[in-house]
Amino acid sequence: MGINAFLISSETVDLNLLHNQLKEINAIFDHRLIWPLLVEAIEDKNALEEQPKIEERYSLE
Repeated sequence: MGINAFLISSETVDLNLLHNQLKEINAIFDHRLIWPLLVEAIEDKNALEEQPKIEERYSLE
C-alpha cells in the first residue's frame, strides 16, 4: 500500500527551488516521499544516494 502522485509544473520552474520546497514539506512526514526523476534532473548527489535507500526501506519499485 502506498501513495503515488505526479507533480506537473511549467518548463520554466526552478527545479532546485522545487526540490528544496519538497524537502521542507517531506520533513514533516514520518515516512518519506521520493522524487527520483527530479533529483536526477538537478544532479543532487546527496539525494541521489538517499532516495534509493528510502525506496529499499519501503519496498518501493
